Amino acid sequence: MRSLTIALLKVLILTVYSCSRPILEKVPGTYYRHWQNEYSIADDTLICRPLDRAKERFRIEKHTGYQVLREGKVRPKKIKITRWIATWDEKNQVLSEGPGGRQLAFAGDSLLLGEHAYRRLP
Repeated sequence: MRSLTIALLKVLILTVYSCSRPILEKVPGTYYRHWQNEYSIADDTLICRPLDRAKERFRIEKHTGYQVLREGKVRPKKIKITRWIATWDEKNQVLSEGPGGRQLAFAGDSLLLGEHAYRRLP
């Protein structure tokens, strides 16, 4: 009887723990954004991977491929990769690089970096 009680208690603790940390399931993935203006054409990809589940930390990689438009011609594509670590801020409901750093927020199935929306890829 005692072992059954302990087993049920473990299941209850795991259930409560997993329900209270849905961000660990929501964040990981790949997010995409395409944009264009009179000076360039660009595609951004954000790749979010868990780094430390206990501390709700994630490794973020931003891949930007862009082509400059000059005198009506499209220049060769250039690639820029930026990496950083973000921690889930429960109070503000954002992934934060730290005080004064980049912040990622969720809006439905999109991830917002500043005012730029990235769609989650399947």
